[in-house]
Amino acid sequence: MCLSVTACRHSEPGRDSRDAGARPQARPWQPCEALSAEGAKVLRAARAMGPSAGLDRVLAASHIGWCRAGRGVAWALAPERVARTAGSELLDLRFALVRLTPNTRHTLVPAAPNVEGHDVSATPFNLWERPGEGSVRVAEPVVFDFDGDGDPEVVLHAERNDSEGASYAQGRVWTFTEGGIFLYERAASFVVTGVEDVDRDGRPDLKFSTPFSEMSESCGAGFEVHVAGPTFVAHSLADGSFNPDDAVARAYLARQCPRAPTALVVRGGSPSQLDDAATALNVACARAWGVDDASLITALRATCGQRDTERACQSCTDLELLERWARLSPPTHLAPLRSPAPAPHATED
Repeated sequence: MCLSVTACRHSEPGRDSRDAGARPQARPWQPCEALSAEGAKVLRAARAMGPSAGLDRVLAASHIGWCRAGRGVAWALAPERVARTAGSELLDLRFALVRLTPNTRHTLVPAAPNVEGHDVSATPFNLWERPGEGSVRVAEPVVFDFDGDGDPEVVLHAERNDSEGASYAQGRVWTFTEGGIFLYERAASFVVTGVEDVDRDGRPDLKFSTPFSEMSESCGAGFEVHVAGPTFVAHSLADGSFNPDDAVARAYLARQCPRAPTALVVRGGSPSQLDDAATALNVACARAWGVDDASLITALRATCGQRDTERACQSCTDLELLERWARLSPPTHLAPLRSPAPAPHATED
């Protein structure tokens, strides 16, 4: 069977391998077909436990079973274990990132997005669908030979959505080196939230939000939410490295932060309510435009002041987070730090 992700070999017209003296042709290497058969065994047992519509939906949405084969190398997402509760829609699954050659096989179990910063799973499952609790979805991997050594890397990231709490993406660039699957060293500093060829040069660029990305208390909700600033881009270069502060990266950020904010703290749906997420974004943009940390902290304290627990939404929910962000150095600079932009007003005029 010819798979769309592998190459098929066809015999030459008019030639019969059964001719006298002809050697039997070796079966073409078909890693994706072999992995598909292995995965089918795992999933067959899971489907036997009950209706499989939910399982099939999760597998399709997270690209489990995906496989990409090239010249002597294949990358794949293979199911390893599925746990289901009889009579329940709860589903836990473990998948592995697999690298195959005709003679070797290496696997790694990536971590689901987590606040601890784990890249390799520390739990038995890294993909789940738990009604009332949350879910994890894996984006389609991107395979590209960033360093041009003939052995492609793979970018893998997932999104986590908690029913009461955070929604955020997290991923990494993986490569094969030193006999195993490890982080691609030249992209190890980037926690990937997406992939896009932003300048259309044929090379995938990495999206990320760190260091302006962390958990924070939600106003009046009683649980934490994920707060993120603008999306930055690490521009992929021909030498295999990534630059988050060149002209391409700056142009991308400038679309989100077109100018230094003139008002730092943003009002919400009513004059008495503050928009924490928009305020955090303004702080990050102000830093990218070169506004100094002292000016930002002064403006924040002038409006936020001391938090009133009785009227939490009328003040900055997490002033400590905003002050931390005011002290951070942005990965992309829209104006030189040595020439600070004018300090913003505390609130909108």
